[in-house]
Amino acid sequence: MALAGFIVTACASVKPVEFKKFGDTSKYKYAVVGETQSLSSAIGNTSIDSKGNTTFSSISKSINPRDVISGILMKKVWLC
Repeated sequence: MALAGFIVTACASVKPVEFKKFGDTSKYKYAVVGETQSLSSAIGNTSIDSKGNTTFSSISKSINPRDVISGILMKKVWLC
């Protein structure tokens, strides 16, 4: 018989999107992506096997939204 438990956590404070467009975007030379805080999430699992041994495992991920936004803009040839 195995017993398993799951823990899911997420922390995020996302500011509203601010986009200022000053004319035709095809004439833009630069795009500035403001500072952002990293977003993190984690999941964990605890299990007990038939002999009573307990095992815990977890995975956590962290990403900075600024990196994602910059990557999208580079893909669209907005940033060099």
